[in-house]
Amino acid sequence: MPARSSAFNVRAVEELFGHTTALPDERIRITLADGRAFVVDGQRLVQQDDGTYLIAINDSDRAQLSASQSRDLDDAPARKRHV
Repeated sequence: MPARSSAFNVRAVEELFGHTTALPDERIRITLADGRAFVVDGQRLVQQDDGTYLIAINDSDRAQLSASQSRDLDDAPARKRHV
């Protein structure tokens, strides 16, 4: 499992890339390159020979990613329409 005080590169089986942030418990926050984020149990990360980690995205992760994307859209500034 990644050290709690460090960030590591991570790759999802689906060819998504991002970085990890260790949380105070055994969970890891994964932030993808596109800004979406989700939290997983650290034991799900599989360390690779090059020092990066691999994770298979499951339905729960997809739900978190979808919610993360929705929050980002809700937080985006409203665009003014000129008529």
